Amino acid sequence: MMGGGVKAHYDCIKAFSETDFTEDLKKIDIPVLVMHGDDDKIVPIAAAGPLSAKILKKANSESVSGPFRTACPPPNARSD
Repeated sequence: MMGGGVKAHYDCIKAFSETDFTEDLKKIDIPVLVMHGDDDKIVPIAAAGPLSAKILKKANSESVSGPFRTACPPPNARSD
């Protein structure tokens, strides 16, 4: 379940889909695990996950079952 208003969700998806993050990804120089669902209806896996992993300097790409895409915090990240 996603919390938030319809307009906010629409604006977020619109902005995200119209923004090229290539130059930002090139600047990341820490190890990254790119995880993307094989049934994502909003951001198809072929258009995002593996391509992002190619641009990142130190990345692994994993496909997972379902409509999934997220960034996982490191184990020692604070939750508050």
